[in-house]
Amino acid sequence: MALHAPFSPILALPTRIPSLNSPKTPPTTGIYKAVRCAVGAVVIDDPTVTRRSAKYLPSVWDYDFVQSLASDYTDEKYMKQVERLKDDVRPLINGVMDPLARLELIDAI
Repeated sequence: MALHAPFSPILALPTRIPSLNSPKTPPTTGIYKAVRCAVGAVVIDDPTVTRRSAKYLPSVWDYDFVQSLASDYTDEKYMKQVERLKDDVRPLINGVMDPLARLELIDAI
């Protein structure tokens, strides 16, 4: 199977620019080098692609463990406070028309 890369490495090849290398106009300061970039396609004809394995251990955070955790913030007073804060912030976010200002407000909150 041939794999064509959408982006390929850029090859830098030196070129001559007549105005810089002509005997009529010698360079007055420094050394000038011109570079021409050529893009070539990279084709990989390897039917077997070996994937590296990190050999991670299984997570201790399985579903049952997460569900067994208790939280002190599930009482009714905390739920009311969350809803009140949502109601306070919603008009602030919806009132800003400029997308950049809206993102900055969300970032600040």
